[in-house]
Amino acid sequence: MIGMRALTDDEYGLICDRLSSGIHGARDVALIILGRQTGFRISELLSIRIRHLIQEGRMVDSLRVAKRYMKKKRETRTVDLLPATQLALRDCLAYLKARGFMQGEDFVFQSRTGHNAPISRTRAYRIIHNTARSCGITGPIGTHSMRKTYGQKLYNR
Repeated sequence: MIGMRALTDDEYGLICDRLSSGIHGARDVALIILGRQTGFRISELLSIRIRHLIQEGRMVDSLRVAKRYMKKKRETRTVDLLPATQLALRDCLAYLKARGFMQGEDFVFQSRTGHNAPISRTRAYRIIHNTARSCGITGPIGTHSMRKTYGQKLYNR
């Protein structure tokens, strides 16, 4: 998204700390950690289901997500998951289990409204943007900031 900017390590830490104290902290922290580590678009992140993360009773080492936004090509992207990302996803799965969602077709980033529906892209934006504002972070921050942070880290390497 034009105008969004990457997050610094300090800003990223502040946002994760603030998100973890919320009601849906495990879900929100897993969203921002997964977005920063993989570079997936928000629509790709929100399409992840439990069956993508748990296979044969254990957490997967790499995550494969279909590029649904492309109409001509039906490609997939596969990204290895770091241990910190797997830990955040395990916390998110424990949160889902406590809420009664552990079927393979259940979305990982569950909405409070409706049954088995992911949060909306707008809600994901509000979670990240409002948390950044409450931490005193200025500038254009949104869901695409996770993707830009991933790109910046990759470029710096």
